[in-house]
Amino acid sequence: QERVTLREAWERRNKQLKQCSELQLFLRDAELVDATNSGQEAFLSNDDLGTSVDSVEVLLKKHEDFESTSVAHDDRIRTLSEQANRLIHAGHYDAERIATRRDTVNARRQKVKSMSAERAKKLQASLSWQQFCRDTDEVSTWIHEKLKVASDESYRD
Repeated sequence: QERVTLREAWERRNKQLKQCSELQLFLRDAELVDATNSGQEAFLSNDDLGTSVDSVEVLLKKHEDFESTSVAHDDRIRTLSEQANRLIHAGHYDAERIATRRDTVNARRQKVKSMSAERAKKLQASLSWQQFCRDTDEVSTWIHEKLKVASDESYRD
Protein backbone atom coordinates (compact mmCIF):
# COMPACT_ATOMS: atom_id res chain seq x y z
CA GLN A 1 0.00 0.00 0.00
CA GLU A 2 2.79 2.43 0.89
CA ARG A 3 4.53 1.61 -2.37
CA VAL A 4 1.40 2.47 -4.35
CA THR A 5 0.95 5.73 -2.45
CA LEU A 6 4.61 6.58 -2.90
CA ARG A 7 4.42 5.72 -6.60
CA GLU A 8 1.33 7.91 -7.09
CA ALA A 9 2.97 10.81 -5.25
CA TRP A 10 6.07 10.39 -7.39
CA GLU A 11 3.99 10.35 -10.59
CA ARG A 12 2.10 13.51 -9.55
CA ARG A 13 5.36 15.26 -8.71
CA ASN A 14 6.97 14.08 -11.94
CA LYS A 15 3.99 15.37 -13.95
CA GLN A 16 4.14 18.72 -12.16
CA LEU A 17 7.89 19.07 -12.75
CA LYS A 18 7.48 18.10 -16.40
CA GLN A 19 4.72 20.71 -16.82
CA CYS A 20 6.92 23.33 -15.11
CA SER A 21 9.75 22.51 -17.47
CA GLU A 22 7.45 22.70 -20.51
CA LEU A 23 6.07 26.03 -19.28
CA GLN A 24 9.57 27.48 -18.88
CA LEU A 25 10.54 26.33 -22.37
CA PHE A 26 7.37 27.86 -23.80
CA LEU A 27 7.94 31.15 -21.96
CA ARG A 28 11.58 31.24 -23.13
CA ASP A 29 10.50 30.73 -26.73
CA ALA A 30 7.81 33.41 -26.34
CA GLU A 31 10.44 35.85 -25.05
CA LEU A 32 12.68 35.14 -28.04
CA VAL A 33 9.78 35.74 -30.39
CA ASP A 34 8.92 38.96 -28.56
CA ALA A 35 12.51 40.15 -28.84
CA THR A 36 12.40 39.60 -32.59
CA ASN A 37 9.03 41.39 -32.79
CA SER A 38 10.53 44.32 -30.88
CA GLY A 39 13.39 44.60 -33.33
CA GLN A 40 11.00 44.45 -36.25
CA GLU A 41 8.77 47.12 -34.74
CA ALA A 42 11.82 49.35 -34.32
CA PHE A 43 12.80 48.78 -37.96
CA LEU A 44 9.27 49.59 -39.13
CA SER A 45 8.96 52.72 -37.00
CA ASN A 46 11.60 54.42 -39.17
CA ASP A 47 9.93 57.43 -40.76
CA ASP A 48 12.55 57.89 -43.49
CA LEU A 49 10.82 57.61 -46.85
CA GLY A 50 13.77 58.77 -48.93
CA THR A 51 14.62 62.04 -50.60
CA SER A 52 15.36 60.78 -54.11
CA VAL A 53 14.42 57.93 -56.39
CA ASP A 54 17.67 56.14 -55.56
CA SER A 55 17.26 56.49 -51.79
CA VAL A 56 13.66 55.25 -51.94
CA GLU A 57 14.73 52.28 -54.05
CA VAL A 58 17.37 51.42 -51.42
CA LEU A 59 14.71 51.65 -48.69
CA LEU A 60 12.35 49.45 -50.73
CA LYS A 61 15.11 46.85 -51.15
CA LYS A 62 15.73 46.87 -47.39
CA HIS A 63 12.00 46.47 -46.80
CA GLU A 64 11.81 43.54 -49.22
CA ASP A 65 14.72 41.90 -47.38
CA PHE A 66 12.92 42.54 -44.11
CA GLU A 67 9.76 40.87 -45.41
CA SER A 68 11.78 37.86 -46.59
CA THR A 69 13.27 37.32 -43.14
CA SER A 70 9.87 37.99 -41.64
CA VAL A 71 8.52 34.82 -43.28
CA ALA A 72 10.95 32.72 -41.24
CA HIS A 73 9.77 34.49 -38.11
CA ASP A 74 6.18 33.58 -39.01
CA ASP A 75 7.21 29.93 -38.91
CA ARG A 76 8.64 30.37 -35.41
CA ILE A 77 5.40 31.96 -34.25
CA ARG A 78 3.34 29.20 -35.82
CA THR A 79 5.50 26.64 -33.99
CA LEU A 80 5.08 28.57 -30.73
CA SER A 81 1.29 28.60 -31.18
CA GLU A 82 1.27 24.88 -31.88
CA GLN A 83 3.36 24.30 -28.75
CA ALA A 84 0.91 26.38 -26.71
CA ASN A 85 -2.09 24.51 -28.13
CA ARG A 86 -0.44 21.17 -27.38
CA LEU A 87 0.17 22.20 -23.75
CA ILE A 88 -3.37 23.52 -23.34
CA HIS A 89 -4.98 20.41 -24.82
CA ALA A 90 -2.79 18.21 -22.60
CA GLY A 91 -4.43 19.84 -19.58
CA HIS A 92 -1.47 21.91 -18.43
CA TYR A 93 -2.01 23.39 -14.96
CA ASP A 94 -1.25 26.92 -16.25
CA ALA A 95 -3.22 26.65 -19.50
CA GLU A 96 -4.84 30.07 -19.04
CA ARG A 97 -1.45 31.80 -18.79
CA ILE A 98 -0.18 29.89 -21.82
CA ALA A 99 -3.24 30.85 -23.87
CA THR A 100 -2.91 34.50 -22.85
CA ARG A 101 0.79 34.56 -23.76
CA ARG A 102 0.10 32.86 -27.10
CA ASP A 103 -2.64 35.37 -27.91
CA THR A 104 -0.39 38.29 -26.94
CA VAL A 105 2.41 37.06 -29.20
CA ASN A 106 -0.01 36.50 -32.10
CA ALA A 107 -1.60 39.94 -31.67
CA ARG A 108 1.82 41.59 -31.64
CA ARG A 109 2.76 39.70 -34.78
CA GLN A 110 -0.38 40.93 -36.51
CA LYS A 111 0.59 44.46 -35.50
CA VAL A 112 4.04 43.99 -37.06
CA LYS A 113 2.47 42.65 -40.26
CA SER A 114 0.13 45.63 -40.40
CA MET A 115 3.02 48.04 -39.81
CA SER A 116 4.99 46.29 -42.56
CA ALA A 117 2.17 46.59 -45.07
CA GLU A 118 1.71 50.26 -44.19
CA ARG A 119 5.43 50.97 -44.57
CA ALA A 120 5.52 49.20 -47.95
CA LYS A 121 2.57 51.30 -49.07
CA LYS A 122 4.25 54.53 -47.92
CA LEU A 123 7.51 53.60 -49.64
CA GLN A 124 5.67 52.89 -52.91
CA ALA A 125 3.91 56.27 -52.64
CA SER A 126 7.24 57.93 -51.91
CA LEU A 127 8.79 56.26 -54.95
CA SER A 128 5.96 57.55 -57.14
CA TRP A 129 6.37 61.04 -55.68
CA GLN A 130 10.15 61.05 -56.15
CA GLN A 131 9.78 59.82 -59.74
CA PHE A 132 7.21 62.56 -60.39
CA CYS A 133 9.54 65.20 -58.91
CA ARG A 134 12.47 63.90 -60.98
CA ASP A 135 10.38 63.94 -64.15
CA THR A 136 9.05 67.46 -63.51
CA ASP A 137 12.61 68.69 -62.85
CA GLU A 138 13.72 67.19 -66.17
CA VAL A 139 10.81 68.79 -68.03
CA SER A 140 11.42 72.12 -66.30
CA THR A 141 15.10 72.03 -67.26
CA TRP A 142 14.18 71.15 -70.84
CA ILE A 143 11.66 74.02 -70.99
CA HIS A 144 14.23 76.51 -69.64
CA GLU A 145 16.76 75.37 -72.24
CA LYS A 146 14.21 75.77 -75.01
CA LEU A 147 13.19 79.21 -73.69
CA LYS A 148 16.83 80.33 -73.81
CA VAL A 149 17.11 79.18 -77.41
CA ALA A 150 13.76 80.73 -78.34
CA SER A 151 14.59 84.09 -76.73
CA ASP A 152 18.14 84.25 -78.16
CA GLU A 153 18.31 87.15 -80.62
CA SER A 154 20.98 85.50 -82.72
CA TYR A 155 18.67 82.61 -83.44
CA ARG A 156 16.08 84.90 -85.06
CA ASP A 157 18.38 85.99 -87.88
